[in-house]
Amino acid sequence: MNEAFFFHWFLLFWTGLAVVVCLILLFLNAPYGRYARKGWGRTINPKWGWFLMESPSLFLPFVFFFSSSRPHRGLFRYVSSPNYLGEIVEWIGWGVATWSLPGAAFALWTIANLTPRALANHKWYKKTFPQYPSKRKALVPFIF
Repeated sequence: MNEAFFFHWFLLFWTGLAVVVCLILLFLNAPYGRYARKGWGRTINPKWGWFLMESPSLFLPFVFFFSSSRPHRGLFRYVSSPNYLGEIVEWIGWGVATWSLPGAAFALWTIANLTPRALANHKWYKKTFPQYPSKRKALVPFIF
């Protein structure tokens, strides 16, 4: 068995696993952010976790602070998680640009990971905010 053969089959397995994980995450919220719960391993304070995760973009919030007070402009008019939509489009584009099985696998894993998160966020917004726009979709404008 050579390296290329092993790599090819590993990527096929990994891609299939992405589909399985996506189906599981549609029914089980992964414990991150507002969905954190005990029993899933070690955690850190959510405020510190957020700070560490977002620290590279420290100055970007100031731009949004002065341009808009609520997320209701741009793609937020149409979807609950435009950031996830953008990331999915980005990695699909990268997969097409590389035209490779690893690129496709990465794009598929991104979709498998972010689609259930977008659905969970959408449900949370609808449950938490009674006036949430009924025509706003979870991830894909006018469709899904």
